[in-house]
Amino acid sequence: MMEDLIMFGGAFGIWQWIVVLATLAVFFVLLKGMVKTVKRKPIFAPFCMILLSPLWIIWSIVELFTSEIEPGVKTTKTEKMKYIGVWLLAAFVIKILDAIIAASIFSEANFRNIDSMNDVYFLIIATSILYVAIHTGVFVIIYNRFISLNMKKVFPYLVVLSGLGTMRAIGEGGQDFTSPSNFTSPSMDTEIMVALLMFLFFFASAFFITIFTIRAYYIRKPDRWH
Repeated sequence: MMEDLIMFGGAFGIWQWIVVLATLAVFFVLLKGMVKTVKRKPIFAPFCMILLSPLWIIWSIVELFTSEIEPGVKTTKTEKMKYIGVWLLAAFVIKILDAIIAASIFSEANFRNIDSMNDVYFLIIATSILYVAIHTGVFVIIYNRFISLNMKKVFPYLVVLSGLGTMRAIGEGGQDFTSPSNFTSPSMDTEIMVALLMFLFFFASAFFITIFTIRAYYIRKPDRWH
């Protein structure tokens, strides 16, 4: 397994890995500002996030240098919009991180450097682990910054919407694994079905592990699950 990691990392290129890791680091630094935009303007921030993304990114950068936000007066409208805003924020961050990982691992160049099914199996396992780490980590980090939200209300939306997103990702990933142009060795053709089934199993498992991990984390917190 370690040999597969070294060979696969080498195929991608050290400078490309540096760029990816640097991008992730900058993104996580910016996350603090993104959270503060929703805290400061729970109604305006979601609209800005969707319709004026560049402006919202600039706003997030500015928020990195502002003081902490004191809790405001709660109203039914602001609380509902906060649920929407935080969900959109988590979905936005996860989508960006997924795109970065997909661009780095599922690139055409990487697929063309694959010459054995062991590389494919390692790719499936690695991306499944990254799925759990990114989706669970981002969700918990963001929602822990909004302690007034009842996670029991959020959980059904997490299951349904995340499930739909995962099904779409599995469909797209399955096309990559079954595309003949992505593999250089004709001898792999007989093993593609095994790789596809493995891909479906690991990604479905990653989804359920993520869901149950998040539930197990919050259900033990009476102030967050009620």
